Amino acid sequence: MLLFLFLIGSITACSVSDDTANDGPVYIYVPVTAVNGPTTATVNQEITLNVSYRVETTCGIFHSFYQEGGTNTEPLITILAQYTRGEDCETIPTTKIAPYKFKATAAGTYILKFRYKNGITADSFVTQTIVVS
Repeated sequence: MLLFLFLIGSITACSVSDDTANDGPVYIYVPVTAVNGPTTATVNQEITLNVSYRVETTCGIFHSFYQEGGTNTEPLITILAQYTRGEDCETIPTTKIAPYKFKATAAGTYILKFRYKNGITADSFVTQTIVVS
């Protein structure tokens, strides 16, 4: 029963309502599916990673990256997507790409952990290791 309530709550939390009384945007954390880009950099060099993420409807667009914790060398990063209410949206899961800018001010190994699913297990993240010299 508890699992059933959790599933219903998850589905409801991720769906976009057609309620026109509140026609502002809805913001939802979405899963990162892949990260591609350089694996090396120099101190103070900005590099760009292409971060693939999944939205559930055609009205889902990238809003922002959100660092939800971690450390300087192992940040935990999530994508926040914006869904527009009241528009004709088709329920078509789509993978999109957003550029993530990374610049380290010190040499070292950085492990960027992009949230793939809820939880804090090893398989909850898509990681990108960057060695900065």
